[in-house]
Amino acid sequence: MSEANAAAVIVKDPAVQDPPKAAAVAAGDAKALGSATPEAVAAKPAAVVADAKPAAVVAAPKVPEKYDLKVPEGAFVDSKAVERIASLSKKRGLTNDQAQELLNEHADSVGAFVKDGEAELSRKSDSWQQEVKADKEFGGEKLPETLEDCKRALGRFADPEFAKLLGEIPMGNYPGLVKTFARIGRAMKEDKLVTSTGGPAPIPKRAADLLYGGAPVSNKRG
Repeated sequence: MSEANAAAVIVKDPAVQDPPKAAAVAAGDAKALGSATPEAVAAKPAAVVADAKPAAVVAAPKVPEKYDLKVPEGAFVDSKAVERIASLSKKRGLTNDQAQELLNEHADSVGAFVKDGEAELSRKSDSWQQEVKADKEFGGEKLPETLEDCKRALGRFADPEFAKLLGEIPMGNYPGLVKTFARIGRAMKEDKLVTSTGGPAPIPKRAADLLYGGAPVSNKRG
């Protein structure tokens, strides 16, 4: 196709409404034709390909030989749990930061579970305390006496550490435990010997004292 014919086609095209541009095409002005020439259109794909940049290569996660994991302060996580998380992270190809995030999430879950358990036990302890106070045999007006009986039994038979622990943990209000120590303390108070004067006598420490009235026991026969 000659330049004159090409110009005539472009001028007849309804999209070309600019008379100066049509005149320039008719005069064979290549600069005015610009990218409208078939040669320019054909050259565009090659130019685009030449300017295209290769896609960036994504580096693989760096899996450490040994994870450096830090247990959050105050978390209920032992060393075995940390080892299990490190082993799992190694199998999944996690970085140290990803493994640390996994450990933190585990610590949060365990912490929430422990807090829920403590709250439930505290509610149960309050319920046990009310149950003891309402008990017909050990509660009500008899509650002060019940507590004294428990104290007596604990002072006689329990280690100091155990007695202290019962006063600190919620299980110290468990009705069965309170009643058991109260009965022991009551039995200690009531299990007295009555003398001829009618007054109570302490329980003898040795069986021989009870059998022989404190007289010396002889091993001689006959």
